[in-house]
Amino acid sequence: VDRGGPPESSAIVTRGRIKVDAMKAIAKLRDHMLVDGHLYATEIARVAVARGATTLCVEHDTDDVVLTFDGRPLDPAAVARVRDHVLGPELDGDGVALHLLGVGVSAALGLAPAVVDVYVGEGQRCARVRFEPKHVDGDEQTAAPDVERLDRPARSPGLPSPWMRVHVRRRLAFGLLGQALRGAEPKEVSLLLDAT
Repeated sequence: VDRGGPPESSAIVTRGRIKVDAMKAIAKLRDHMLVDGHLYATEIARVAVARGATTLCVEHDTDDVVLTFDGRPLDPAAVARVRDHVLGPELDGDGVALHLLGVGVSAALGLAPAVVDVYVGEGQRCARVRFEPKHVDGDEQTAAPDVERLDRPARSPGLPSPWMRVHVRRRLAFGLLGQALRGAEPKEVSLLLDAT
């Protein structure tokens, strides 16, 4: 501890270690990382830019918001451990994109959706990592989600190769039905359009 005097008067008062509960830190960070959790879509767009995407396709309906982009896909195993990257980006390799994806997925989970699926695909095959609220609200012992190997989604024949997709499946509620009847776009889509 520096007491403000010349260097010869400085002394170490104590040494020790600090243990941080990463899951509690992420939960607090999730509540404060974005002014509005709906800004998760802008974080996903930032992932697309970080991966060199040339196209970002945004689709939505009553209970789904889907963001698909081309560019360099992330490793599915790293995507499954994305919560490990929320507290601070590594500035080399995939670290920045994993940090942005971690912030985006955590913010989306903070809106209490049914699930957040992250797909990584190339050719006719893809991997899906399914995030559920337990993956953010759980403790350090909560296992990372599994990586599932799947065929390319049937309703997406025009996907570029390689590609990534973040699919937020919202819980159906009266507010969403009213929004659909009015023909309004989801708030996260409006915020993304305002930011671009």
